[in-house]
Amino acid sequence: MAPFPFCRITLKAEKPLKDRFSKSLYRRQLRTIGDSLKRERLQLGMTQLALAEQVNVRVETIQNWEHSRSIPAVCYLPKLVDFLGYDPFEPRPIYVLNTSD
Repeated sequence: MAPFPFCRITLKAEKPLKDRFSKSLYRRQLRTIGDSLKRERLQLGMTQLALAEQVNVRVETIQNWEHSRSIPAVCYLPKLVDFLGYDPFEPRPIYVLNTSD
């Protein structure tokens, strides 16, 4: 049963990629695997449910990863690496721009 059976209005709108307090819904600097997952998921236009089905976990697990409440277990890493296209736990070289010339 609908919460308001007397109301016949249906609201439809696209989700914004920006909220009113920050420039985007995801961080520019990816600090955690949750940041990486959320950014990639939003860029692909996926829902948390779609990602959860792809990785074979519950939606709450994806939410916990994205909000840094927990980190993925090792058994999920192969699917997450496939989804992201890179290993988020692998150290990356830091490039420093030489401005002394």
